[in-house]
Amino acid sequence: MSTEKFFNVRGPSRTGSSKDALWTASIYFKQNQDPAQQWAMQELFVGPGGGDLLAPGTMFGYCRVQSLRVNIGDCQFRFDRIDATTFELPILLQTDPTAWDDGFDPSDQVPECLCLAGEIPVSALQPNDSNPDWTAQFAGIIDSPGDLTVTSSGLWISGQAHLPWDQAALVNPAHFHVMVPLPNGGSGDPNLVVQLDRETQTQASADEFAASFNHLNAALATGGNWSRLELSNPTTIPSFFWMLTPSVSGSAPTNQFQLGPGEMSLLLFGGEPGTGGTPQTFATASVNPVFTRAADGTLSVHVTAGDRTSPAKAVYTGSPTTESIELQNVKAGYDALTAATLLRQQIGLSDPLVNPDPAALWGCVVLEDGWAQLPFLNVSESIYASAFPPPDVASPVPAVILAGAAEYGNDNQPPASEQTWTVIITSGAGLDGTWTLKLTAGKLTVTGATATLFDPGLELNGFLWLGNEPPTAADALPSLSNWLAAVTMIPLRSTNPNDLIPSPWDLTFSSLKFARQPDPFAPVLGNWSFSVQASPAWDTLIATGFFPTLADELKNRPLVWRRHPHLPAVQSLPLTQSLNPPNYPSPSRQFAPFQLGLTGGKSIRTIVLVDQPGGGFPPQFVTLSDAN
Repeated sequence: MSTEKFFNVRGPSRTGSSKDALWTASIYFKQNQDPAQQWAMQELFVGPGGGDLLAPGTMFGYCRVQSLRVNIGDCQFRFDRIDATTFELPILLQTDPTAWDDGFDPSDQVPECLCLAGEIPVSALQPNDSNPDWTAQFAGIIDSPGDLTVTSSGLWISGQAHLPWDQAALVNPAHFHVMVPLPNGGSGDPNLVVQLDRETQTQASADEFAASFNHLNAALATGGNWSRLELSNPTTIPSFFWMLTPSVSGSAPTNQFQLGPGEMSLLLFGGEPGTGGTPQTFATASVNPVFTRAADGTLSVHVTAGDRTSPAKAVYTGSPTTESIELQNVKAGYDALTAATLLRQQIGLSDPLVNPDPAALWGCVVLEDGWAQLPFLNVSESIYASAFPPPDVASPVPAVILAGAAEYGNDNQPPASEQTWTVIITSGAGLDGTWTLKLTAGKLTVTGATATLFDPGLELNGFLWLGNEPPTAADALPSLSNWLAAVTMIPLRSTNPNDLIPSPWDLTFSSLKFARQPDPFAPVLGNWSFSVQASPAWDTLIATGFFPTLADELKNRPLVWRRHPHLPAVQSLPLTQSLNPPNYPSPSRQFAPFQLGLTGGKSIRTIVLVDQPGGGFPPQFVTLSDAN
């Protein structure tokens, strides 16, 4: 004869309670008559010196199942023991050892137990007549689900997977784990993770999954020339899972298909295609993709990575035929030593050690139809070494998600109507994008893509040009007559907290857009603009006291020289000439000066410089303001 002792057992839970456990069961162990008080269970404990650590209250035994409840969403599925001959199952349980009463007795209430190992096949139990159809919860994920089994990790089912880019489910069945996600949103989060059980997968099933993922990779390759997605290792089956939102309050279940970390990459391609169509430069980022299939069969792949909060962005928009990249609110600095050396050479000055005279070097920046005379600090290596001594501890390097470099520009084939320029993307802090694929003529292809790279690291060439000729009595502005050597390009690059020579100016590009053209391959530059503002390095340099005359020198306010809309195209007395008599045929005679006013304060803080084809008249073209 025997006595039954019932235990309440639960599976994984979001809060550690049976109230929101994925499954709960009532099981019992047998107590034999001889020897007396012997239960078909044993308490286990392995101390810290053992291999696997089991806490006190860990029990192993052979049990029988009285009843089982499976909870998916707000649906409950109940299964009961068929008869007293139900087979015995091995199970490993864990309970709080302090919850036991002194003196174990069959009449005592056994504390709730957590299942650590073991499984209960539902096929051994009788489903309740009022049960809803549990297979409907997995619609769109698994066709013909069956073999429902509860395990220590959640549920275990079989069926034919339906991957979101395939029109029909796979032919060969496989087994899947259904688990509570970690971390999760607590008791109010009904989501479940459905993941392939690779240990029980047959070779035929593995081959079919591999072929399906190759189909996806081929479809993603139909995207644009500048950017596309691809599987990181197309020769293997990547890690993947479905995030299932089960039925709640009568709603239909939904799901999102996701790949594991490192399984998909975003590629940026730059430069003209070389041999075999291979691009000259590229950058790559590991992304976290989420696949969603619409009712009309459209497949969306939403990818994210890193920190996506910066206002500085590089926005890609593309399709197989048209592509463009727009830089928005990106900040760059110039090489202060290169610019100062160039301007000193024009007027025959040597490098200053301290207290440079003059403090400001006036350089002529090329505009679309004129010049802007702007102040550059007269700096040298010794001044920077004094103002910026090496720190004891370097500033932390910002986390980046992009590796490599993608270069775009027209330096290989510059058109007659455009200056030579390049934009090089070297890094980024975060990424957010969406690729759209549709089935056309039986073939899945990319129809559109958008991606935003946050806080991009950039190198910009061809957007800041200084005239090479010094001012003379014949003409205060440089001449473009010797067009091969008339101007020098000053390179720009993204600011970095660890720069040894930080830029005194921050050049912020509110918008800089370029688009791909099929023939030639070089992109076409669209409208662009930037503002110039004193950077923290400007304040640090001024604070050194090396520029005591700067405030007086800046009383000669910056000038912008452009064509006046109401004066004659050629003036009889060029305003840029101080010869007496004015007999030099000045090429600048069509320019009129526009002085940039300051209101309050003593130092230039912000210059807004806009270079737009067909831009407006100077009051909207260039402005200068004092931020103090």
